Formats: sequence, C-alpha cells, structure tokens
Amino acid sequence: MTRGDVGLIDAQGMRPAELGERLRRLQCDIAPTASPVVIVDNMPRFGKAGLQRVVDTLIDLRDQGFEIVVSCLPTNHEFIKVVGESSLIPARSLLVQPREYAQWARLYSISASLDVYHLTQGVPALIAMLQSISSQEADGSALNAGILGIYEAILNSLQQARDGLFRIVCFMLAMGSGTIADLEACGVRVKPNVLLQLSRDWPVFGFAVNTGEFKCLGLGAQIKRSLQQMVARLSSQIVSHAGRMLVKASRFDDAVELCENVLEDNDAIALLAMRPTGFVLSGHGLFISRLLGRHEASTEEPLEAGALLAACLAALTLGDLRLARAAALELRKRAYDMERDVDPTEWACACAFVALWDSCAGISLPTLSEHFCRGARSSHADRLEACIAAYDRLMAGDGNIAAYSAPEPLPQNRRCNGVDLLEILESTVEVLKQAFCGRPEDLGEAMSRLSGLRDVLLERRLLPCAARVRMAQAVGHLMRLEPIADERAFVDANTMAVRQSDLPTQLFCLAAEGWQALTLGQVMNAQFRGQQVEKLADKSNIFLRGWAHLLVQSAQLRDASMITVREQADLLDLATQVKDPAWAWSTALHLSAARFDAELSAWFSMHRSVLLDSSFATRACLTMSVLGDRSDSARRLVPLRHPSQYRGVIDEVKEVESYETMLYLGTPDVGQVTINLFGGFHVLRNGHTLTDEVWKRKKASALAARLVLSIDTFVDRRVISEEMWPEMDYAHARKSLYTALSSLRGALSQRKDGPQYVVTQADAISFNGDYVTSDIRRFDALAREVLLRKTGRSAQEVIDDCLKLEEVYAGPLFIPSIGNTQFFVQLRRMYQSKFIDCMIRGIDLSVEAGNTASATWLVEAALRQEATREDVIRRAMAVFDLCGRRREVVELYNSHLHYLEHEVHALPEEKTRIAYEQIIGRSKAPVML
Repeated sequence: MTRGDVGLIDAQGMRPAELGERLRRLQCDIAPTASPVVIVDNMPRFGKAGLQRVVDTLIDLRDQGFEIVVSCLPTNHEFIKVVGESSLIPARSLLVQPREYAQWARLYSISASLDVYHLTQGVPALIAMLQSISSQEADGSALNAGILGIYEAILNSLQQARDGLFRIVCFMLAMGSGTIADLEACGVRVKPNVLLQLSRDWPVFGFAVNTGEFKCLGLGAQIKRSLQQMVARLSSQIVSHAGRMLVKASRFDDAVELCENVLEDNDAIALLAMRPTGFVLSGHGLFISRLLGRHEASTEEPLEAGALLAACLAALTLGDLRLARAAALELRKRAYDMERDVDPTEWACACAFVALWDSCAGISLPTLSEHFCRGARSSHADRLEACIAAYDRLMAGDGNIAAYSAPEPLPQNRRCNGVDLLEILESTVEVLKQAFCGRPEDLGEAMSRLSGLRDVLLERRLLPCAARVRMAQAVGHLMRLEPIADERAFVDANTMAVRQSDLPTQLFCLAAEGWQALTLGQVMNAQFRGQQVEKLADKSNIFLRGWAHLLVQSAQLRDASMITVREQADLLDLATQVKDPAWAWSTALHLSAARFDAELSAWFSMHRSVLLDSSFATRACLTMSVLGDRSDSARRLVPLRHPSQYRGVIDEVKEVESYETMLYLGTPDVGQVTINLFGGFHVLRNGHTLTDEVWKRKKASALAARLVLSIDTFVDRRVISEEMWPEMDYAHARKSLYTALSSLRGALSQRKDGPQYVVTQADAISFNGDYVTSDIRRFDALAREVLLRKTGRSAQEVIDDCLKLEEVYAGPLFIPSIGNTQFFVQLRRMYQSKFIDCMIRGIDLSVEAGNTASATWLVEAALRQEATREDVIRRAMAVFDLCGRRREVVELYNSHLHYLEHEVHALPEEKTRIAYEQIIGRSKAPVML
C-alpha cells in the first residue's frame, strides 16, 4: 500500500490546546496526497474536557483521509478508554520478533555474531541500542543504562498514575525474577486482571501467564544493584518485604545480594533470623560472620535467637570452632528464646547439621522441650541424618554403605542457589560409597557431581567442606587408579579432622595417605601409616582395620625378596575359613606374590564368594595394581567372572605377560645387586654405587663380569680358571679362584642368614638371579622383543622398546684387563651388532610412522656405536634428508669415503652410493662441502 506524506509530533509535555494547534497546522502543511499519515508520540494524560477536544481533532483528520497513529503509556487509561479497545495495539504486539530481528539488524548495523537478542526480550528501544555493542566481551553498560532508564520511566509513570500495579512492579524489580506465587506467599495479593494487564501492557517484565514466572531485563550484578537501589529510594519497606519473599522462596543467594546492596544491617539480621539454616546450607557463612561482626561492633544489643543460631552454624562451616563454642554456650543460656523465636523445622535441621561435628567438645545445642521437638522434623534434617549415618558407618563401622542412596541433584536451571552444602555432603558420601562399595563407572559418575566445587568453596572460605570435597575427589582418583591430582588432599583433611577431634576420619586419611604413598613407590612410608592405623583403630572399626591390613601386607610384599615371600607363604594356614574380604584377599595376594598358583587356586575356590564380593572390587583392584606383576596370578583368576568391576587391573595382565615388561619394569627387591657391563664395569646395591676396595681389584671385577654374562647358568670352575689364569696349572688356578670367590662374597656382604648372591652346585658357580641382575638381562629381553616378536605389537611399542634399549646400552661391553678375554671380545661384537640391528628396526618403523624425532635419536645412537656399517650410513642419510639436514648428509658420506679409502682401501657399497646420489641429485643447488 502506498502512503503519502508523514507528520510526526512528540506530544510529551504539551497542553491540549497546543497539541490541537499542532494537529491543525499539520493538516495545512501536508500535501493532499493519497493516505497521508499523522503520528503522535508520547500522548500525555489530559483532563476529560481537554482529552475530548484532542480526540475530536484526530477524528476530523481521520474523516479527511488521514491515517492516525498515536502512542501512549499503558497508564494513560483515559485516552485508551476514549479510543476504545478495538483500535488498541497492545505493547506485546510491538515487540520485535525473532523473524523480524534480521531487518532491525540491517537497519541499525548490528553485528550478526552477537548473541544478545535474549537480553532485550524484543524491546525495540533496546534493540536499537545494540549497535553500540561491538563484541561478546563488551560489558553491556550502554544496554544496562537503557534498561535502567526504561524501568525508571515505568515506575514514575505508575507512581504518578497511582496505578495498583506500582507495588507489584517494585517487588519484581527488587527480586529480579521469580513467580507470582512468591509474592502471594508473603501476603501480597495479585488480582487476575492485574496479571492480564502485566502480561499485555508491560512485556519488559517477562511475565508468563501460564507459569506465573517473571524475569526482569538486565545482565550482571551491577544492573541488579541499580534496580534495587532505585526501588529502595521509592520505598524501603518494599525492598525489606522483597527480602522476606526471597528467603521464603529459599533464594538465599539473591537475598544476600539484596542485603548487601540496599538493606540496613538490622533488616538483614531479621531476614537471617527467619531461616538461619537455609543461609548456612547455601554457603553464606562468610556473609553471616561479617554481618554479625558489624552488628556486634556497632551495638551492645543481644542478637535475635535465629541470628545467634546462624552465627553458631556459620562458624562451624568456616572452621572457627572457638566462635562456634561461644555461640553454642550462649544458645544454651537462651534455650527459652529458641522455642519462642526459631521455627521447629529450622531447629531440627540445625541439630542434624551440628551432628556433623559431634566429635567436637562444647558445640552441642541445648535440649528443648519435648512438645517443641515433636514437630521439629524436616526433609533436610532427615537427609542430613542419613548422610551422617552412612559416613559414620564407613569411617567407624563395617564400611557397608551400599544401601545409602543420595538424591539426584537438581538440574542447573532449577537451582535457587549456587552452593548447597547438604547436596555437597551427600555427593561426597556417594563418592565414598562408590569408591569402596561400587563399580568404577559409577564412581566416575559420582565424582562428576563434585567437579568445580573446590574453588567455589575455597572462595567462600568454607574450609571444612572444601577439605571433605578434596578428600572425596582424592579417594575417587585413588580407587580409579588414576594419577594423583591433589597430593595434599588427605593431609589437609587429616589436619581438619585433628582440629575437630574426629579420630575415625584421621585414621581414614592416614590409611589413604599410605595407599597414595604406595602408588608412588614410597613403601616404607606406606607401611608405617598402615601399621599406625592398625594400632589405633578400634576393633569395631572393621572397614579401616581391613583396609590398613591390606596396606601393610601390600607394602611388605613389594618390599620383600622372593625368598622371604615364599618362606612366609609356607607358613599360611590355608584351611582357615575367612569371612572378611580384606583378610581373604591378603592371603590370596600373598600366594600370588609367591607364585604358589596351585595353592592360590585352592584358596580362590574355597573363598570365591568372599573374594568376589562386589562391594570389595575397587579395593581389590587398588591392591593388585600397587603390587604390579606380583599379583598376576590373582588377576588371571578374575577376568571371566567379573570383567567390568575389575577392568582397571585385568587389562594390565596382558602387559605384564611380556617377559620384557616384567623384567624391565619390575620393582627391585631390597638387597638386590646390579652389575652393569655396558660402557664399563659398575656395581650397585639397593641403587647405590659400591665403593669397596675389593672392586678396585681386577680379579674381583673380572670374576663378577664373567658370572654376570652367564647369570642363572652354572659355569664350571675349570672353565673360569682357564679363562682367568691361563698361565697356571689347574691346581694353582683353583686356589686363586677360591680366594677370588671369597673376596667376591665379602664385597657383596653375603652371609649365611642373608641373601645368597653367589651359589654353587657340584663343581660349578653362578650368580643367584633372584638377587643379582644386570643390564645384560635387560638388553637381551628388549632385543628379543624388538627383533623376534613380529606380531601383537604396534610400531610405537617397538619404537619405545628401541628407545629403552638405547638407554640400556651405555657403550661397548666391558672387557677385563687380565686373563684370556676372547669370550668377552666375542660377546662385545655380538652385543654391538645386535644393538645396531635393533636401532635399524626402530629407525625404519619411525620413518614409516613419520616420527622424525625418534628416527633422528636412534640414528645418532647407532652412529655413536658403529659409524662404519653401510646400512647405518644409508639410514642416517635418509633421516637427515627428511629433516632437511642436507649438509650433514654430505659430511657423513665424505667421512665414510675417507675411512674406506685410507683404512679399508675399498669403495662404498652400490646401495650406499645410489642412495647418496638420489638425495643430492634432487637439489640443483650446490652443496657446501
């Protein structure tokens, strides 16, 4: 439709005569084209006579063919009544709909990348302000200023019109969001026609008729504070009443924000006294402490009973036990005030909450009358009591809390407060339940409830609850066999338990510290902590005593030599019937460590139901994990029965089945001697280098080196005599061998009642492989895996083995300087050749996988040991070429040519020459020689 000229009048502040004159002037100024338009904006409120004259003028214009558009506030009831509902376009219909937003964005050049439409709720004036926002990170101050201006204008309009909606709108702005039911719960009656008016005429309050919910515009704490201060300037009683609405709706975060923004301390204390446990359980202990601290500093008047109760509970959440005892003492003096001023449900919840600290002296609440306590029940109190009972049963009982079930946490969009201490405590108990009585997958789901809570609790200085959360998370990581994420969690929880005189929690943290130390290889530390728990735990504490016993047993099995383990296993009474899974697993793992597989099978058969108790699965997994390969026999009896519960350790069986892994990664026994021969002669005992004078003698080191090369294989005395003393006859050589053996045993501190390092059978000698190991054995195991095992291993696993081999092979094999060394010389050549073969295989796999870093490392290792082998030269040139090191290719090839020409008097192999020419020939640029 084509329209003619348009006339616009801003009528704000005009009188009726002035507006009528402007309308008649427009009638003369606008050309008589088709469908001229007259727009009157901000129609003021006029008296009845003046309004009728203006309306008559508008009707005359309409009769002459003018289109008339008039805008006014919804409070202009007189004008709306005169015009009639049929001509009315409500405010909700003027909102910019999502489909229309694109046109507005083009008109006002609003960036399409901004996600801010929801902040405006489609209000045209606010959408126009979006052109000033340039990025998502903008603070939105311009938009917030516009929102504040709109609400201020609405309040002024309603107040001037004495509209009944004014009070309702003030409550909405003070609360920010909520429901009409929140207002009615505090005695504010809202008529249905008012709700209809609110929905139709005031869409800026986001009111939904079907749900009764409302949500004011604005983003961030600053706009919320400004709106509350604006309402407080109009009526301080309304903001106080709004605070009571928030408290009654359990919106304690918003209530605290309102208190800090606009309320006086006395009004804030009155709100606190309404729901003391609600404020405390929503994590506002710090706010309570500061508020009551200001009150105490400014006046000597006693606190209300509810506020005093809040002070006691808040002090407990902050870890201030001294203040909690002082408040509890005052509460006991004012027991009568409690019955008069505190709600029974609040009192029941407070008593249940204080029971969390029942081990602390002097914080108990007063005992009130039976009549008062009869109605003092609440769902929160019941949940707290169930949570405390489950925790106490775990820490100081049999540990069977599988029947405990924490309620599902509310979705984020239904939460009234950012922190719910009751829900957090329930989640920590749920984590502990799944850690000790559940399955690993359920444990991961339970731990997800605690994610991100630690920083929030520490920010609010809720140290006892933060310590409990950290402890639960650390237990979860420990029982799921995951790396340590918070090394001090158990230490800090133990410190908090000491302050609270909570012995069961102290012992639990001590045992958990021991298990954590054992996973880090700190065997003595773990064993000491386990023994302390066994010593201090009461006999009724079945769970902790069993867990500590497993800890001590695991530490001993890791620390003892195989001979000691087997001697102790021989003393076990396998006919005993055991009902406790901890003691049953203790015996089973002892038999497993001793490799008594037949006895272990019988024990498993006799105690299958006890050992495979589903509530003990995670503890069994942890024990088998820390024992490593010594628990292999026990692990192999589990997979087919319960693969999901023992998944964490069953998968490891495949890894330790490899001889190389068992040998190279195994934990050394105490007293073990290591004799390394690659790169020189080096003797260690318990990881420390031996510096005795005996090892400076050539005969002792030569004899030790000869026996190491044949470890676990007995060598005839005559063979050793002929190799070490070839110039002597056998009789004299035998005497020299006897002397050398005595010196060797003395150097190794071998005694009758200790480890037997040197053993003899018939006329042969050998090192005992249980106590003596060497880099030779590790080298042989790794080389076997690299060169002979062709299936069942990935390329990366082979490359990793080659890198381990390069670390083991520190240099050419040691050759003694006495006797006939032909045996050593042959083995040196063999090991050097085997090392180069392994490096070549690793280089080839690294190049295929595109792993140039590993390829370069292996090439340089091969060149250090054997720089003249043609296959090494070819692979080194290829790797240097891949890395762009063309100059080094030339230098390497030229040095190789020089060696062949002057030392061997030969030419390089055809393959080597062709490889070099192909590398250099690809580049036409001259190469610097």
